[in-house]
Amino acid sequence: MATKRQKGAYYLKKTIDLLKNKGYDITKLETNKMTMIKGRPVWIHTDAFASDLLAMNEQEICFIQVKFLSDETFHIAKYKEEFEKWKWCPCVKRQLYLWSPKKPPRIINF
Repeated sequence: MATKRQKGAYYLKKTIDLLKNKGYDITKLETNKMTMIKGRPVWIHTDAFASDLLAMNEQEICFIQVKFLSDETFHIAKYKEEFEKWKWCPCVKRQLYLWSPKKPPRIINF
């Protein structure tokens, strides 16, 4: 059985491929930083601007968060709140890609 990290990487890659096929240029915004906790190195995963990806083409710029839905109990408000922590220009799109097994993604615009 795949771990959460493996599933997340799989659906992130599917999102990148989907957007590239639509003509977008993509860059990842997630970073891993090492910090010391109690004398031991620990890697901490962070997303820049509450997003996994930055996608852009000639017409638009999109900040994208990608999630895998293992069940239907998913709280979209939590991710909307994360996006609202930042000041956004009206020309920038903020999107949440929700993936379910064997289905195309559900795209939510904020």
